Amino acid sequence: MIGSRRKVKLIFDDLAAMGVAPAALAQVHAPVGLDIGAVTVEEIGVSIAAQLVQARRRNAHKPVEHIAGPDPFDSLHADPVGVAECGANARG
Repeated sequence: MIGSRRKVKLIFDDLAAMGVAPAALAQVHAPVGLDIGAVTVEEIGVSIAAQLVQARRRNAHKPVEHIAGPDPFDSLHADPVGVAECGANARG
């Protein structure tokens, strides 16, 4: 959630008063971005991008069979664009 710490607290307090479960609120990343001391808009953008990378890589240490979704390596040897049929080669 984008917003100052004060705004985030006010919104969370309102949501809690409306009956939103604490477990649901705990899943919200707020305020968004890693705490890198960002001040400028550009720095805040970097902190948000860094948090996205962190979330994406969070499961990187787990074996592939424990990560949901298709194995990205299954199609490595496939010919998805039909290169062989069109007579193109890698050297152009």
